Amino acid sequence: TQRSQCQLLQQALDAYFARDFSAAQLQLQDLHLQIGQPQDSYPSLDLAPLINLYLQRISAFNHEPPHPDWDGSHLHS
Repeated sequence: TQRSQCQLLQQALDAYFARDFSAAQLQLQDLHLQIGQPQDSYPSLDLAPLINLYLQRISAFNHEPPHPDWDGSHLHS
């Protein structure tokens, strides 16, 4: 359901901002699988672009972790 998807997204973002990138990645991947399988008749939220954005950032952080005083913000270059 949309409610469970939103809850999972919130958990993933909480993990992301807590710098627990492996947990965030697992939750985002699980959410990505869920949105590919609609479970009700309501229109699904289009979370795929947001999920992909955070998965890309996590991948980058796995190669080069953010600075210790990182506040969760992202600067576009």
